[in-house]
Amino acid sequence: MNESTRLSKSVYCIRRVNASGVVTLLAGSPHQEQGYVNGAGSAAGFFASRGLTLDEDDIVLVCDSGNNFIHTVTESRVVTTVAGYSGARWRTQT
Repeated sequence: MNESTRLSKSVYCIRRVNASGVVTLLAGSPHQEQGYVNGAGSAAGFFASRGLTLDEDDIVLVCDSGNNFIHTVTESRVVTTVAGYSGARWRTQT
């Protein structure tokens, strides 16, 4: 990705928007059900993607708060879970 590339998220997918405004689906699908699936392109799944950043190697890091995971998305559109625990839920202390 270059400096003119912007990232966009919806709840279930990650998109790239270039300087000309062309939108490309990187991972997930806007039409899928909630969940998480490691995979390539539209085969990947997210639930409540809340934050995105790009590291120095052009790897997208996705905060998937619905699943309590951090995922990476490579230039080749492969999604991998790198941190988190699917059983974690917010709790109040009593």
